[in-house]
Amino acid sequence: MFKWERRLAEYIDRHLPVCGFLIITLLTVFMHRAGYWHTAFDLPAHFYPDLPEYVHTPFYTLLLRALPILSTTPVVLLKKLICLFDFVTALGAVYLLYSKKADRTVLLACYTLLLISPLTIANGLIWIHADSVCMAAFLWAMVLYRRNRSLSAGLLAGVGAAILTQYLVLLLLPVFHAIIKTQAKSAEGGLNRPGKYLPAGTFLFPGIAIVTTLLLNAVSIGVIGLDVQKGLFMLVDWLVISPENGVIFSGLLPWLKAMPAYFGYMIGTLALILAFQKPKYRVPAAAVHLLFILYIGNILQNGW
Repeated sequence: MFKWERRLAEYIDRHLPVCGFLIITLLTVFMHRAGYWHTAFDLPAHFYPDLPEYVHTPFYTLLLRALPILSTTPVVLLKKLICLFDFVTALGAVYLLYSKKADRTVLLACYTLLLISPLTIANGLIWIHADSVCMAAFLWAMVLYRRNRSLSAGLLAGVGAAILTQYLVLLLLPVFHAIIKTQAKSAEGGLNRPGKYLPAGTFLFPGIAIVTTLLLNAVSIGVIGLDVQKGLFMLVDWLVISPENGVIFSGLLPWLKAMPAYFGYMIGTLALILAFQKPKYRVPAAAVHLLFILYIGNILQNGW
């Protein structure tokens, strides 16, 4: 073995986790690049290579309208940005696990699976959904929230929810966590009404996020010249508009069928993070993630 080979082997042995993160990152970058010019067959024809006139929330529509100013291929730029936030999401999950003293092998496994999961690839590269942007905003908001920076956390989470309002559902998680934690402490102290002692600051984070979401969309309605009623309806149209044909759901079953498309990435990503955070949940969490992969795969293969 040459001297430089021995030094290289020694360096890799000392920095194996870092080398693993670097290798996975490079491989995933090249894997994502291969899909920049691919699109799902069920996307509207006008979406590729052009952007739609209105999509999701007014704030998201405003951001999309700014993309042609930055690039002559705005959809490809959008894919690149979404893929970038795939990495930001994965790093946010790793940081949260790291704060829980997770093993380096666990961190690398979580980082890898979040990046190469078919759920991530389908939502970003194929369907061009901005879920990873919203999830990244929430995960890093949780990092700030754990550092008792509720104002910054609320603003960041609010920006993510302003893009896709279904991500406001995630704001229930820190509230539930605070309630459970407070009840446990109250039970230890022998208190009869544990809910009474829930800190008021618990609602500061979600409250700021909700206000931020509404303000960003209200401003966007005025900037892009939307009708106010139309703009407000766009905040909740995911609840009543079918992604299959763009019209009102025809009944309960079609609605139930479409909800995993709206929440699949969110729940699947949280399931993976939970699987690595709590070993006892690994099997059910992995099963949940797999079910969403099969659901999305069936739509991609057979349509709605």
